[in-house]
Amino acid sequence: MRCKVSCSMVFRFVFAFLMAIFIISPSWSQAVSSVFSTSSIYSITWGNGKFVAVGDNGKIASSSDGITWSLVTNSIFDNSKIFGITFGNGKFVAVGENGKIAFSPDGASWTDVSGSFGNSQINDITFGIGLFVAVGNDNKIASSPDGIVWNLERNSPFNNDDSINNIAFGDGKFVISRWGRIDAIAISTDIKNWILAETSYVYGFPFISDIVYGNGQFIAVGNTGNDSGFLFTSNNGLMWTKQDSSFHPQAGDITTAAWGNGRFIAVGSNGALAVSDSNAENWGLLISNSGSASRPISRDHLFSIIYANEIFIGVGANGKISTSPDGINWVDLRTSLGDFHYDGFHYTERSGGIIILNYIGTAENVIIPTEINGKPVMEIAERAFYYKYGMTGVTIPDSVISIGNSAFSSSRLTSVIIGNGVTSIGSFAFQSNRLINVTIGNNVSSIGQNAFSGNPIQNITVSPDNTRYTINGFFFLSKDEKELILYFGNEETVNIPNSVTSIGYAAFDNYQQITSVTIGADIRVVMGSIPGRFFQAYDAADRQAGTYVRSNANSFDWERR
Repeated sequence: MRCKVSCSMVFRFVFAFLMAIFIISPSWSQAVSSVFSTSSIYSITWGNGKFVAVGDNGKIASSSDGITWSLVTNSIFDNSKIFGITFGNGKFVAVGENGKIAFSPDGASWTDVSGSFGNSQINDITFGIGLFVAVGNDNKIASSPDGIVWNLERNSPFNNDDSINNIAFGDGKFVISRWGRIDAIAISTDIKNWILAETSYVYGFPFISDIVYGNGQFIAVGNTGNDSGFLFTSNNGLMWTKQDSSFHPQAGDITTAAWGNGRFIAVGSNGALAVSDSNAENWGLLISNSGSASRPISRDHLFSIIYANEIFIGVGANGKISTSPDGINWVDLRTSLGDFHYDGFHYTERSGGIIILNYIGTAENVIIPTEINGKPVMEIAERAFYYKYGMTGVTIPDSVISIGNSAFSSSRLTSVIIGNGVTSIGSFAFQSNRLINVTIGNNVSSIGQNAFSGNPIQNITVSPDNTRYTINGFFFLSKDEKELILYFGNEETVNIPNSVTSIGYAAFDNYQQITSVTIGADIRVVMGSIPGRFFQAYDAADRQAGTYVRSNANSFDWERR
């Protein structure tokens, strides 16, 4: 035992020493612009002698070397997001929003084979044991031997309203994960019979960003919902071990991982990157000369990394494509980030306007400029202000039209003023801040899922001229008061307005102390709208009107009086 401890300590010392030698101030440069412009890229695969990447706005691009990319001009995804792509059985298969599935023999010419998922979003896809297997919202799993004819499986291990976000294949097993649930991982050798893995060791609900397989190990990465990233490994998909990934505290979410060239790599928020030995047990963070966490692949998030054709390629937010021969020294192929900067804002120009891509300033109360170099600031890109811990307030000018997904999430905002020009606010745009006051302008007409969840909001002000949204007491509602979007009161007893016919996901997420809810009949309530198992209780009571109670704020169980 003593010898084993000694050997382990020596190994860790040598590993750390090597990391210190080789991983200091990794060089990176900018080469060619990305064909994705500022559209996020969600997934990449290798097959038939080429890389194929997919992302926002129905964009698909291919490359034989990972450096020079060609945009596919006949994508059948229109402007939908494409979340996953894989290669198998001589075909590329891509999946995305609105139940879209398409296949291609060469990555250029695509054929639509949608239908099996209905309109449910498809989040990921893999290939194994001669089958393409896709997973998505509404607890759906579908398989196909050829990528053309699909069969919807009926035996998922999760609940019917769960979102299955990830799937990986390795060592003869499929591993899937659902979003924000204990018992979040399941495995199967045939996609017919599933076994739940034990994941309750993750404090809070585990938000798994990705699951990958390499060198005999499954790796699950993500965050616990409290700004804390996690990385777990398993050699069988059932028993998982928590690893110290050595990420800087501000790295927060760990977004993806990969195996290649004799090492594992994992990427965190804002481009932080760590590498490990072949066992995925000893991790070292890339360190700069100043001793702080470096970000060798700049500050955008990578959503997917692959190692193929003797090169790592990572793709992510704002059109990022980064390459590395060894997982340590990276080249950023997208020039739009960092080409221009003004007063702490990184930006690009498009269609006569400015898109804010990132913020590296130090101001606590950030006032986004109306224009830069005489051109209007029109868009806040996805994750542009993600994990900006120094920010406490932001004012968005009337010139801005759209705010991207997760644009300001996981920061420290206590107040936000949204200008009158904004028409759309993306999903998770302001999630997990410390928002107390929110002001919404008169033209906002679209707000994505969970845009304001995870905040102690005390006041929401909506312009009286807004034709889409309104406030009634502590309820943020659609203008006709039929859709309840968010409750921001602090009462334990809540009477839902009689006009309400539907309650949005996480509508009561900001206040969990509710113990009594009075609700009308046949209201559309989804799981997660109201804390605990309210959905199940309401459904079991045939959605009858009445008052539903639970014994205390820590109880999951509700009953109708």
